Amino acid sequence: MPALLLAACASVPPPPASTPFALATVEPARIDPLPPPEPPPAPARLRDGAAVFERLRAGLDPPACVRGERNRQWRRRFTAQPEAFEAQLERGLPLLGWVVEAVEQRGLPMQFALIPIIESGLRPEARGRGGPLGLWQIMPATARQLGLRVGGQDDERLSPWRSTTAALDYLQALQADFGGWRATAMAYNAGRGRLRRAFAHAGDRAVSAERRRPPGLSPITYHYVAKLEALSCLVAEPARHGLRLPTAAFEPLPDPTPPGPAAGGRG
Repeated sequence: MPALLLAACASVPPPPASTPFALATVEPARIDPLPPPEPPPAPARLRDGAAVFERLRAGLDPPACVRGERNRQWRRRFTAQPEAFEAQLERGLPLLGWVVEAVEQRGLPMQFALIPIIESGLRPEARGRGGPLGLWQIMPATARQLGLRVGGQDDERLSPWRSTTAALDYLQALQADFGGWRATAMAYNAGRGRLRRAFAHAGDRAVSAERRRPPGLSPITYHYVAKLEALSCLVAEPARHGLRLPTAAFEPLPDPTPPGPAAGGRG
């Protein structure tokens, strides 16, 4: 038996010598970089009143209509002579359309596009008591802080384009500080520092034109917000208030060479 086992073992050939396994060289796949995404097309220029108010309505921070006796009073005042109010809007359609486009490009609440109606009645040459001037009724000191030239025939507050750019720069900075459009409008009217002090004294940041929050501001400032609330509601629901918003066609204002960035604020 041992001899048979030895013979069996002797008849099995040894395993072949192993050969090293060569790894194949794989070239990495070439991936061409994707082209940069196409910028979104610019919104069509506004050319008639119907398009202006449609785009304005779409950009209002909701709710457009709120309860409150103060803003109801202002709705009644704005619509007491509806023909005169409608005529004012129609005369200012090219300017309002340009402001709506500028507000939309920045992604700001459309309540801000209503500010020139309150400030100047959409008249770029408007002059107020105490020195405010232009479409946005900017005070001289504020204009200088915003980088605008002041005085004489070259006063840039009289330029709808430069004053609008400066005003929206300022509103954008205020909104970054204060958040909602109501607080931002209060700061635009009363001043950034005054609103900060009012918030600090109140111990909170509640804002209400109806309840005069924060307390301690001028009645003009609370009415300022109530006017914007009233106009928002009139734009959103004109038929309910007996209004016919103008639909007339107009030639859009040409785009000027953009001014340099404005900085600063009312303080």
